[in-house]
Amino acid sequence: MKRTLTLAVGLFAAFWLYSALQGIFYAPPPDRLIDGLQRERLARQIAMDARRDEQLDELRTFTAGFMTVLPIVAVLGIGALAARAITAFAFKPVKADENGLYPLLHAQLIETAPQAALAFHQAKQIAAGQQPTPQTVSTTYAPHVVYRPQNELPPPSAPSQVIQVPAFAQLLASGAIGQGQPLLLGYTETGALTGGWRDLCSSAVAGISGSGKTTTLRFLASQSAMHGARFLVLDPHADAGQESLAATLMPLSGAFLAQPATTDKQILDVVKLAQNRLQGRIKGTESDRTPIIVACDEFTSLMRSERLTDPLGGLLESISQEGRKVGVFALLSGQIWSADRSGGSKLRDSLASAYVHRIKRRQAGMLLGMGDRLPDTSDLPAGQAVLLRTSGELARVAVPLTTQQDVLAVGTMLQKAPASPFRAPSAPLPRVTVESPHAGANQAPASQQEGEILTLLAAGKTPSQVVRELFGVANGNAYASASREVAAVVSRLAQRTQE
Repeated sequence: MKRTLTLAVGLFAAFWLYSALQGIFYAPPPDRLIDGLQRERLARQIAMDARRDEQLDELRTFTAGFMTVLPIVAVLGIGALAARAITAFAFKPVKADENGLYPLLHAQLIETAPQAALAFHQAKQIAAGQQPTPQTVSTTYAPHVVYRPQNELPPPSAPSQVIQVPAFAQLLASGAIGQGQPLLLGYTETGALTGGWRDLCSSAVAGISGSGKTTTLRFLASQSAMHGARFLVLDPHADAGQESLAATLMPLSGAFLAQPATTDKQILDVVKLAQNRLQGRIKGTESDRTPIIVACDEFTSLMRSERLTDPLGGLLESISQEGRKVGVFALLSGQIWSADRSGGSKLRDSLASAYVHRIKRRQAGMLLGMGDRLPDTSDLPAGQAVLLRTSGELARVAVPLTTQQDVLAVGTMLQKAPASPFRAPSAPLPRVTVESPHAGANQAPASQQEGEILTLLAAGKTPSQVVRELFGVANGNAYASASREVAAVVSRLAQRTQE
């Protein structure tokens, strides 16, 4: 028993000694002294420091950019405030005094006094030109014409001269127009202004609706027809009724070289015909020098068509350059004469003359030029125009009133007159009047319809009124056909009257 106890104590002592030696020679490393919780805390701290550094870098970048822009914004803001302050000080509203007058510096008074005086005289001149137009009997067209030289401004008290302008019917009856007479261009304050197509060559007739363009076209065309001229008519609105160019000139159809062209295809055909006749005369293959007049209504409207711009523009340029020498002329009617509506400024400027009726001053300047010396055309009475001739001379003219009945009378005269060359005898033809179908006619009407037409004409109806009342049409191809039939009836009546 004692031996066993001794053995146990010895083993315990040996184990204790062994443990002590293990603690001395096999101590754990320093990092093992930090437990797992401490290591996790340290890792979190390191991650937070890294994120904080990133945020500080972003803040530093933003701050640097803001400091760069701040001076620019500050300068602009200060400049805007300064400009507003200067504007408020410099443009402070000026109030009128108790008499309704505004303060004016002495220097300003000296500077504006001549302008004020000139404006006063101009206002007086305009007021004088707007006096009521004197009226005479219904057969007389008597506008109030006041013509001034281009560079002269008369005093406000200068009296205006009122002239009496005879109507076309009176001129025709007296023999003042027609074969053997010069082309009457209009009336100025000094009397009749005469010339010929060489004074017009390629001419524009401009003006707003109701200003007298149709009267001018009738006046020139009727005279030219009596002189033996032939016509090529371009009218995109021929079916618009009696106010269209084709309809108003239909009584002169005996002088037409072709039917009035309405569609693009018809217009191209007529343009080609005119170009061939012009080139034939220029090259000497055609010896005829009978005047040919290309009459074009709504010209500025036609020039907007892509199909027509080049052919029609080329024809008009050829007429402007060489037509005058061989007797080929152009008469163009329109309202808007800007470059984009008239085939370009080159084509518009090639037109040799112009009748400018009431129209805005800017539009008139596109045709007349003259700059500051351009006369005011915005208040011209109906029937008056500013005429620019090929010579460059400018005149304010009144155009004699020419009605549809006057054109019909000329058409009847053309049917009665024997065929003759362009150079007509000096004795004027007698004026033709429409009589009753039973007076002076040895033959009965060819049909009931012809008798009805003659009866209506004898009752004082115009051809357009006859067409509307008897045929019941007011426009379109049916209107044109009916107008030709009425004109044919009048021609047969004239032939029977002559016999």
